[in-house]
Amino acid sequence: MLPATMRSAVTLALRPCARGLTAKSLPSHGALVRRSFLIAPSYKLRVAVRGFAATATASKTTGRTAAKAATKTKPKPKAKAKATTTKAKKNAKAPAKKAAAKPLAGRKKKEISPEKRKVLLRRELKKKAMLNQEPKNLPTNPWLVFSTTALKAQAGGVSVISSRVPALAAEFKNLSSSELERLRETAIQNKAINAGNYKTWVESHSVADIIAANQARLRLKRECDVTAHPLKIVDERVPKRPATNGFAYFTKAKRADDPHAAIGAFAKQLSQQWKTLSEAEKRPYADLAAAEWAKYSKAMEKFSL
Repeated sequence: MLPATMRSAVTLALRPCARGLTAKSLPSHGALVRRSFLIAPSYKLRVAVRGFAATATASKTTGRTAAKAATKTKPKPKAKAKATTTKAKKNAKAPAKKAAAKPLAGRKKKEISPEKRKVLLRRELKKKAMLNQEPKNLPTNPWLVFSTTALKAQAGGVSVISSRVPALAAEFKNLSSSELERLRETAIQNKAINAGNYKTWVESHSVADIIAANQARLRLKRECDVTAHPLKIVDERVPKRPATNGFAYFTKAKRADDPHAAIGAFAKQLSQQWKTLSEAEKRPYADLAAAEWAKYSKAMEKFSL
């Protein structure tokens, strides 16, 4: 048995450690006494105190580590402030919208006078009419062939050529029949050449352009008192516009019966005959006019006109 004084000292040393232990985990009083006989009391006291200190240090270290981990996982409050500052800077850097410029007051258009408008119209119509664009024709009769050939070799202005015309006329009258025949053949060849050149020129333009040119030539004569020569461009690609009334076909039929009749008296006679015809007698000529017009309209559809 230990003395009472030693037992009290051991009990006081172990009391702080026993606070964190359950009743079952504590050794029994007898076992504690038995172990006391094996180890020196002073050494036993030092071991108990050291064990208590180690336990306390471990508890403090664990608590500090947990606190540090918790502190690290928390979001940094400064990041929020930085984001707010960045947004504020972006808003501050955004360029201010410029005030919309006021539209300048446009100048009032100057009114065109009727005379100026007519000049502009004439200029536009001349451009559409293709004036003076046709190929130049070669001489088409013996006199023109003779005089043109002779004047080409003549140097000088208009006055010199004019003075030469009477002499050329006298020379032409004295030409032999063989020379005249040669001039006629040349004139016939020139006609064929002119026709070929004209057709080539016409077909170098579209049908729509030729029709627009003819319309412009008519307007120039009617509205601007400008007459084109020729007044109409002949385009063989475009079907000829037929007559739209029965009287024209009646006149054509009667003219075939008497081709040598004088035109003036014959036209007056046919007009009186047409007035005396009944509707049934006029019907065949009217039907012929309608059929020709339908044929013409169908042909014009090809040109989208």
